[in-house]
Amino acid sequence: MPVEAPGAVVTDIALDNAASVAMARAALNGMDRAATPVVVLMRGEGRRADVQALALGAAVVLPGDAPRDVLVSAVLRAMTSDRDDPRAAAARRGAREAGFVLASLMDAAEDGRPVPVERLPEGGRHVTRTLEKVGLHGWLDAVWSFDDVTYQHMLLVAGLAAAFSESLSFTPRDCRRVVEGALLHDIGKVGVPMEILNKPGPLTPDEMAIMRLHAPNGHAVLQAQGNVSPELLAIVRSHHEYLDGSGYPDGLAGDAIPDVVRFITVCDIFAALIESRPYRARMSSKEALAVMRGMGGKLDRGVLFAFERLVGALAL
Repeated sequence: MPVEAPGAVVTDIALDNAASVAMARAALNGMDRAATPVVVLMRGEGRRADVQALALGAAVVLPGDAPRDVLVSAVLRAMTSDRDDPRAAAARRGAREAGFVLASLMDAAEDGRPVPVERLPEGGRHVTRTLEKVGLHGWLDAVWSFDDVTYQHMLLVAGLAAAFSESLSFTPRDCRRVVEGALLHDIGKVGVPMEILNKPGPLTPDEMAIMRLHAPNGHAVLQAQGNVSPELLAIVRSHHEYLDGSGYPDGLAGDAIPDVVRFITVCDIFAALIESRPYRARMSSKEALAVMRGMGGKLDRGVLFAFERLVGALAL
């Protein structure tokens, strides 16, 4: 008799144990991971555990000591949500597949191994194809369910970049360039301590100084590989630069900031504003755009105007 595919998978392993994770991955590779929700019980702490949970395709992450009723409820919700809303299920599958690729990039950087940038086109395809099926709103709803704030942010920026480039009728090649740059732009955050990344409150000046190192540090890691394009390197290093010279890490201004970086910067800022934080509610698209308009000469006005046409009508 054929073996019926599971409705869901629950993993209960130490995610910071490489051997345990390898065994779990091998087991999951024998099934359709994108279609089978995975509930991960977190038995490890730190960035590695977060990375591995994402790589395993976690639809839900719970503490290892979660009560049984909480676990059962989470499993049932994960199983029924995909059946009840096929469009949302497609969005979650696409986001998880893009998340698998993103996890491989971050995991390599964390280990000090070469970042497999050759996987960027695969990740970009998952983003763009999912947007074709569910639209930008569907993508954002799926990505907001991610527990790790860094992965959530990078996938939000990638989805915004894909939708924005499509709205401007970019060539397929140019669409790929900006989406791949968005997926890679915050790779340097692997060097930022978790207590800063996940701090439930505004950062102190000293913590902000450490956070700002993610741009030059990510650039240095990728530049040392020798196989990353100058354009991707510029996005990673300069996506926090402003036209008036007040950004970081180099204080670039005006024409010194490439067009593709200006494009990613607008997507990056908007994504940050519409994300929820323990100390700040998520802004609506209208509120976020008002903040960005108030930034004066920091952002490219032409890019921002075009971006407003894309997201201004979204009920976020």
